[in-house]
Amino acid sequence: MVFLQPPRDPQSLSELCFGFDRVALRLEQQTEVIKGTGKIHAVVAGQLSQQLKLYRKQIEALFQQHPDQDLFGSLPGAKQMLAPRLLGAVGNDPERYGSQQVLQCIAGTAPVSYDSGQLHQVHVRWACDKFLRHTVHLWANCFRQKSAWGQAYYQQKRQQGMNHACALRCLAQRLLKILFRMLQDRKPYDAELHARNQQKHGSWVLKLVNQSPA
Repeated sequence: MVFLQPPRDPQSLSELCFGFDRVALRLEQQTEVIKGTGKIHAVVAGQLSQQLKLYRKQIEALFQQHPDQDLFGSLPGAKQMLAPRLLGAVGNDPERYGSQQVLQCIAGTAPVSYDSGQLHQVHVRWACDKFLRHTVHLWANCFRQKSAWGQAYYQQKRQQGMNHACALRCLAQRLLKILFRMLQDRKPYDAELHARNQQKHGSWVLKLVNQSPA
């Protein structure tokens, strides 16, 4: 079996993170096969686990050397695991997108609208960067566990009838707007500043947070 070794001289975090995903997928497939199939598969799974450790080590090293590691590292729910992946998937240059709307479309968080006469339909945007979409999906799920307003927003969407994935996609849409502004301003995430902006604009999310029991 040929293993997916991490490159000796990686050119980017996205290259390493994409390779990490490929090995993780193989490990997941191998784990499913292991059940009742013999010792050799356990050996292969162990070797794949070692490959993941090598990828993780290179990803962490490259992220620590990056000038924007503090900015991405400040994102709630991202930290050491998802911050490098977000940096690799989104990049650190907002000009490559031109606007937050373009970034949201590429990430697949912006829905597709269709209008024809009296017919109006909205559906999931499938034509997008799958790696980026998966990355922001993971981040949104972690973010809501670390942020009061993120959890309030998610719960409100669920109460409106959305399933788990759809509610996370809506939250990710908002998070990408915040991240895009952070990249423009070259400033890390500031929870207090965000709360003040929510209060200034009369955010319904902040009202839900204030109504939540302590």
